[in-house]
Amino acid sequence: MTKKIRLIFLAVVAIMLGLWVWTFSIQRDYLSIGGSASVDLILQRSTGIYQNQKHGSLIFSSTGSQAGMNNMLQDVYDIGFLSRDLKTTEIKDYKFKDDEDYFKAGNFDQETYFQNVENEASKYHKLTFAKDALVLIYNPVEGFDERFQEKLIIEIKNAKSSQYFTPEEIIRPIFSAKDTSHRLKWNELAQLIADKYPEANLQDAAKKVKSLPIESYTLDPGSGTRSSFEKSMGNIPIGIANNTYSNNGSIFYQIAQSKGSIGYVSQSYAQNLKANDYAYLKSITIALRNRKYNPNVNPTRAGDIDVDLKDYPLKRPFNAVFKNQDDKEKLRKITDFLYWLGTNPDLDEAFIKEGLDRPLEKKGVNNV
Repeated sequence: MTKKIRLIFLAVVAIMLGLWVWTFSIQRDYLSIGGSASVDLILQRSTGIYQNQKHGSLIFSSTGSQAGMNNMLQDVYDIGFLSRDLKTTEIKDYKFKDDEDYFKAGNFDQETYFQNVENEASKYHKLTFAKDALVLIYNPVEGFDERFQEKLIIEIKNAKSSQYFTPEEIIRPIFSAKDTSHRLKWNELAQLIADKYPEANLQDAAKKVKSLPIESYTLDPGSGTRSSFEKSMGNIPIGIANNTYSNNGSIFYQIAQSKGSIGYVSQSYAQNLKANDYAYLKSITIALRNRKYNPNVNPTRAGDIDVDLKDYPLKRPFNAVFKNQDDKEKLRKITDFLYWLGTNPDLDEAFIKEGLDRPLEKKGVNNV
């Protein structure tokens, strides 16, 4: 190798090494975050505000709750976002610290959060920064009118309910079918309602409801929305005879276009039922301990139904998961962002627009 070639080679190596070092330093200027597609909506609103206020840069990838957890564990994400509870195996294997415990202390602030995480023995942390409602929505067929709709009520956490339907009676025959020939039909659902409430005299009306299979929609197996729905319905498994999509928005718009369909979506989409354009879609009332809840019915026609979203019982958490970092600068960026996300009043409007509760909103001080 001539001297000239050697010098050129060394120059190329130096340039490549310099670019690598530069790229590595740039990577530390932002947080890589990602996970649940459901959480994506509020993060789109929030991260824009965060970056405009020059708190720091964030790159979000919408990959699903399970990917959010796995990528955080594998150091692909600095923060993973889940729209579900942590699994028992995850809590057991990684001994997650519930950071909400920190927020119960008086005069808790951003700096205290960082110090608590820094000094915590547990390496892995979980923070519930929002609560989201899950809503069963449907596009009724002809004949399945208000007389049936107002009596389609599912009581959760009570397998022996006699006043209302149980998930076993309604959810299993709709969502657990293994082939399309075994799906519950709309006229059969109407007949179930007529038989349960004989005083309503719906037997003749039930015979006029269309004999169409109930077209059910669900999310991918790795979805936090799906696992939260299964858990809230008593761990009734989702069968393979469902139409499967990757996000809430796709399911909402499929149901809106398909008469005779049903599915579960986040309240951020279900709240569209209150708009005139989607008034033909209906949501199923949920009962718990003899109280009825439905945040998407007209309050003037709700009667004894509680329409307050804060009281609605069918909810799932929005969780952020992360590791304690040897790089304390990065750890501070993580805790600063999560403290801001959970408590900053500038985000109140964004959370309200997405139909979310903020459990940490009033617990922090000295917001940034």
